[in-house]
Amino acid sequence: MPVLSVIVPSYHASAYLSRCLDSIIGQTLKDLEIIVVSDGPAADFAICRRYAEKDERVKFLKGRETGVGGARNVGLDAASGTYIAFVDADDWIEPNTFEESLSYFSNPDIDMVLFDTVVSNDLGYNSRHGEEYYLSLKYNGVCRVEKDVVLRTNVSVWNKIFKSDIIKEHQIRFPENMQYEDFPFFYQYAVCSRYFYYLNSKFYHYFRHPSSAMVRTYNHDFSCIKDHICGCVFLYEKLKAACLLEKPETKALYFDVLRNYVRIALSYVRPEDKTEMLQYALCAPVFPADDEFQVLRKEIERLLKKPQKEKRIYLFGCLPLLRLVFFRNKYKVYLFNFIPFLRILKKDLDFTRGF
Repeated sequence: MPVLSVIVPSYHASAYLSRCLDSIIGQTLKDLEIIVVSDGPAADFAICRRYAEKDERVKFLKGRETGVGGARNVGLDAASGTYIAFVDADDWIEPNTFEESLSYFSNPDIDMVLFDTVVSNDLGYNSRHGEEYYLSLKYNGVCRVEKDVVLRTNVSVWNKIFKSDIIKEHQIRFPENMQYEDFPFFYQYAVCSRYFYYLNSKFYHYFRHPSSAMVRTYNHDFSCIKDHICGCVFLYEKLKAACLLEKPETKALYFDVLRNYVRIALSYVRPEDKTEMLQYALCAPVFPADDEFQVLRKEIERLLKKPQKEKRIYLFGCLPLLRLVFFRNKYKVYLFNFIPFLRILKKDLDFTRGF
């Protein structure tokens, strides 16, 4: 049984996959298995087969076409190592990454080791959009797992090493067919952990490209942003099924995670899509019956009721005549700015008929 299983999900990564696999094969730690799970296309398959034939430590598995999360789950099912690491197919790592990181597990209380990240792209180093700060470690050395520590730790799984026993015992898995699959996995693992070790060495090279989830979010991609809420649904269901929400500290962490991801979704979505995002968040099964969660739910309801836009019409350019207030599903017209004059439901409007 190898000390470490390294899981590499691959999809349309033929331009980068060899660089990634070479960096893992070239590790100073030799006692490892490399599980490459690919959804294709043929060029990716060919690279995977070539490496599997060249090095017996490389295992090539075909994915189920269920996204990065699904590919990682396939890898987890096949992994036999004492520890688990993830490397994305377009990224690469420094030669001593795993040997040095694993040494900190000599302390049996350590349940996760984290290392630092360099952000790169085809043009070289790029810290645009603040990725470097987000991905950087905020702590150094041993830290007890507490809510504030967990919330200040980036959720990416590829700059961390996990214990296989914890993953198996608590049936920790990734959501499938969605973006931002890392954070539900990370928080599932965190609530089952005692101590993290933060290693401030820039071992991981994260390759940022235009199709990444982070860039798509900055570009206001609605389907990608919506997955912040989908991830919360998955996390809630997993924590609830494991009865972990019965613990006050876990419930408090989940509350902050839910609130933060709703805020993130609302901050990046386009103004014209904000109502739809609020409705989606309100209908999602993510709210336990506890009072604090109902307060958050009522806050979302309040945002839905807020005016979305307002327009004023003046007579002779100075005398207030009409004030038009646009809500989610209706318009209100006020005479002289304050006298209610007309209310129109959007469903009653038919702009195809003219006026």
